[in-house]
Amino acid sequence: MILDGDRLERWLTEYSERIQAEGEATQSPNLKERYRGAWTAIEQIQRALPQFVVPLGGPSPHNVRNTDNQDAKDAAGSNTFGRSKNRAKVYEALKALGSGTPEEIAAKAIEMYPGVYPPYSLARRVTDLAERDLIRKTGDRRRTTAGGMADVWELV
Repeated sequence: MILDGDRLERWLTEYSERIQAEGEATQSPNLKERYRGAWTAIEQIQRALPQFVVPLGGPSPHNVRNTDNQDAKDAAGSNTFGRSKNRAKVYEALKALGSGTPEEIAAKAIEMYPGVYPPYSLARRVTDLAERDLIRKTGDRRRTTAGGMADVWELV
């Protein structure tokens, strides 16, 4: 299973801050110790996080223009939840396939994660993964169902 490092880091930070505030607010010494233990465990997880996660979140460079104002850049950055979930599905599908065209990868992702996903929306996540240097072109090309040629991708 792929962990989205950006989302997990945000969640752990928010949870850690809440645990720390609740621990400081309690009067019971036993509860204070429990909160301190939970907060310490979260800190240890955060330190170990880079070993276990793939950075799937964050806006793609093509979602933001250099000329956009800061509000537009912030909006693009906050609107990546669905995309990062789909990136994880595409990453897992490519991991299962070994290599494939965006069309093949999308089909495998739909097979692995049944649901209503337009294949083109999953195939577009291949570009997002390539921009993050998580996958690369193999140099091969294969024919698509539409008759065109598509690059074959593999994990880095």
